[in-house]
Amino acid sequence: MRQIGPTHLVVVSDLHVNSSVGLWPPGFSVGDPASELGQNKFQRWLWGHWIEFCEWGKGFGPHVVIINGDVIQGIHPSRDIQLMTLSRTDMIGAAVEVVQPLVRGALGIYVVKGTDWHDGTSGQDMEDFARQIGACADDGTGQFSYWALPLKLDGKLFAFSHHTPVATVYHSTPLQREWREIKELHVDQGADVPDCIVHSHVHRFFMYLDKRRRPTVTTPGWQLKNAFSYRNQPFYPPDIGGIVLHVDSGGGDPMSRKIVPNPERPAYRDSGSQRDFTLEELLTELQKGSAADDGYTIEEIMDKTGKCRGWALTHIRTLYRRGQIATGWRDGMDMLNRPHRYPVYRAIKAVLE
Repeated sequence: MRQIGPTHLVVVSDLHVNSSVGLWPPGFSVGDPASELGQNKFQRWLWGHWIEFCEWGKGFGPHVVIINGDVIQGIHPSRDIQLMTLSRTDMIGAAVEVVQPLVRGALGIYVVKGTDWHDGTSGQDMEDFARQIGACADDGTGQFSYWALPLKLDGKLFAFSHHTPVATVYHSTPLQREWREIKELHVDQGADVPDCIVHSHVHRFFMYLDKRRRPTVTTPGWQLKNAFSYRNQPFYPPDIGGIVLHVDSGGGDPMSRKIVPNPERPAYRDSGSQRDFTLEELLTELQKGSAADDGYTIEEIMDKTGKCRGWALTHIRTLYRRGQIATGWRDGMDMLNRPHRYPVYRAIKAVLE
């Protein structure tokens, strides 16, 4: 466990460099022979706010930088074609260039590994990145990146890891549960209880504060919505930004955050000639379907309404919560609130209560 003097911790995560909707440095050259690969309009927007954030975060004074996973997008062209380059060398080089405005002048740099899909098998690409930017190595293993990072500053213990427990309804619930379990475990084993726990991965900012104002948080990211996020959470815009942890807050807020106003907003788009389909009309269609053994499938609702899967699920949830329909599932709310856990959508049987 590393110990350093009082300072501020500037924390960023999920930069997803090499994604066409993630950060990308201006004027960066790729290939051999090298040719300049410029930013698209999404990346220009992100880059402007990235520079603003770096200046804001460093403005608090002496600081340490924590890069909490998923710095790069990874290269999987069979599953993901929203990429800037297929060269691993160029991808890591671009990531090194991206973080320079943040890491210059830092008292220390710590890098936490993210998911294998993005950061390479066992985090090998993240390890190369961390070595190139001069990150602080683990005294025990000699590695420049960490799976989990406990860091002690001015007598306070900070704990960082990329992955986090999640919930699709009450997002702070898993953070609160984790905090209580960790506190009990550390007390039982006679270990120091963390003063702050930081996770990332979900591209959203959430925070739980205990009675002593010790935060457990998830950090925002720096990637706009791509095909994967549109499939899984079509109407959830990501948070763009980062946080600063104040080691000696003097009794004030232990953390500052900067979240960029996101231009991506949930949008309901008409299908052209298809007029808008109201909740009442959707309810009528669902009632018709209840006469059949299987009811209507999600796909049938999409065909009838001319809308996308996200629209159908969102409006079915609304009708369910109003008590106007019931589903054929034993736990209808579980299915409706967590559709991504059921990749094959069964038929929904709707009946009036």
